[in-house]
Amino acid sequence: MFHSLTWGEMEGKHEGKKDELEKHITLLSSKISYYLLILLMVIVLIISERVTAMNDIQNIPLVIVIGLAWVILPVTEFVVSKKYR
Repeated sequence: MFHSLTWGEMEGKHEGKKDELEKHITLLSSKISYYLLILLMVIVLIISERVTAMNDIQNIPLVIVIGLAWVILPVTEFVVSKKYR
């Protein structure tokens, strides 16, 4: 549905190649949503734990997920850049 609203297609399928503007919009919106998701996870951690110090955190799995989410994008970009070099 959002794909149709963004690109003006009723069936959600895009025929042909994406032009450079569409690729740029997709890349930028992906990065923004990635960082927004990380920010929301940190907010959930702070609210759920009601702490301000890392030593007081009890929800270790959530901290691990936030840490992994923080490094996923740079590692993925590094691996993909090595593929094209």
